[in-house]
Amino acid sequence: AYSNTNYLILGKIAEKAGGDPILNLVQKRVFDPLGMKHSFVSDQMAIIPKRAHGYLNLGGRIGNGLFIAPGYGDGSFINSPEDLVAYERGFRSGRLLSQVNMDLAQSFSRLPSGRKTPYGMGWFVRDVNGIRVVSHGGNTAGFFASLTRIESANLTVVLMGNLHDQSGDGLALRIAELFVPELKAKKLEAKPDPKPELTKVLLEALNSLGKQQLKTQLLDPEMIARLETGRGRMALGGLRRFAEAKSMEFLETVSDDPDTIWRYRVAGGEKKYVVSFVVTREGKVYSVGQREE
Repeated sequence: AYSNTNYLILGKIAEKAGGDPILNLVQKRVFDPLGMKHSFVSDQMAIIPKRAHGYLNLGGRIGNGLFIAPGYGDGSFINSPEDLVAYERGFRSGRLLSQVNMDLAQSFSRLPSGRKTPYGMGWFVRDVNGIRVVSHGGNTAGFFASLTRIESANLTVVLMGNLHDQSGDGLALRIAELFVPELKAKKLEAKPDPKPELTKVLLEALNSLGKQQLKTQLLDPEMIARLETGRGRMALGGLRRFAEAKSMEFLETVSDDPDTIWRYRVAGGEKKYVVSFVVTREGKVYSVGQREE
């Protein structure tokens, strides 16, 4: 599972195993061997040529992003896009890890429930229209970034920007679509709803999530546990637009063993979105995803 805290702890383990502070380990084992000359530890006092400032979207106006403490196991390094290209190329060519560990890093696992994890040991792993996508994005201190790899097309997108609330992975995937059109979201046509009663339950769940409420009788316990964390609450904010949604237009179901994905077209403000519900065998909502049409 992804969390900053996990990486902080992993950094402490690396210090014990490597016999050096984590920042020195990263410099000696990653930055220097891969020739990453424009990568630094975050330091608000240091003069770093051409360093961009981060910004926050404050609901109609732009504010300055905050400085963050120097990086440990969970990051907060300053890089250039060219250095991240060097990193990804070095990783892919086997200069950092063995092939076995590279495969572990970029492969999903299965939980005791039989459900696939969306995260390997360091990379998000997705299937987009049958195409494998590995990536990692991040947002902090007024910045966003993404490193996205489409292996079948031998394509890597490295993206950095200085506005906090942008989805780096989302934007990187849209760029990748220009080179791999098969990644583009397919236009889904409305179909007769096979289970109107389930749709009614899913709409109720979506409304409650949009209102930042957790209706326990509708949600899988694992989803509730995720949303009760600080990061989960942040993710919940993205569903506010559906708090007052009145209806959903059925599009399709897709098997996602051991679950089923139910997709609908839903109005959110002035725009329409494809909302995907992962529904368990027990009829509980395990996760909710959305994309603008």
